[in-house]
Amino acid sequence: MQAKYEIGILGGMGPLATVDLMNRITEYTFSDNDQGHIPTITLSNTLIPDRTDHICYGGQSPVPYLNKSLSELDMIGVNRIVIPCNTSHYYMKELKRNTKTRIINMVEETTKYLKKTITDDKVVILGTEGLIKGNVYQDFLMNYEINNYNLEVRDQEMIMKIIRKIKAEGISRRVEESVVNVLMELDPTQSMYYVLACTELSLLKDFLIEKGWNIIDAMDMLAISAIKESDYKLNLEKVHKYYIDL
Repeated sequence: MQAKYEIGILGGMGPLATVDLMNRITEYTFSDNDQGHIPTITLSNTLIPDRTDHICYGGQSPVPYLNKSLSELDMIGVNRIVIPCNTSHYYMKELKRNTKTRIINMVEETTKYLKKTITDDKVVILGTEGLIKGNVYQDFLMNYEINNYNLEVRDQEMIMKIIRKIKAEGISRRVEESVVNVLMELDPTQSMYYVLACTELSLLKDFLIEKGWNIIDAMDMLAISAIKESDYKLNLEKVHKYYIDL
């Protein structure tokens, strides 16, 4: 059976991040009419249990909920699936066993881009407590021989508070100031590269770039990979605003 849609988005983790990915896929696709955009369907399953709560504190597993959503996308018919939640990639091996549809791995795509563009500079992964403790990026960083810097416990706790604040209230000046305070204390010369490895933090991309930070956004890597794999053209004017070498 021919798939009805090129891309299936398994979202809801969180809802704002899901909408943000939809916007980026649309913005980064080159087209001058509706029909030139990518046929995409979004399943925003907000009932999926918290990933960090499960990884770090033994809370309810999100895997059955993720698998149910994957099955629903399979039944609808999609050529590839994207999951705009970095921490959910902790379960990737289990998820791949439960679908025949390709899942684009945003962690792997982000790490491949880091390898291509960064040489001796240190990389800082900004993400949830579950992402860090689950070593979601670590294996890929080691395989690609990328030098990363681990946040101190206090700084990681602050990043986690910021993520939860965005989930609850969206972006605010207080959130922006909190992120800048963490980064300035860590890297006052703005010499390191920062991966926005939580899709809530991805909502801060433009603000952080304007403030002079070296930002690579995993959400962008996912959107760009989905477009390219769907065999659609990138809107290079929009993409090159952030990434010259794509």
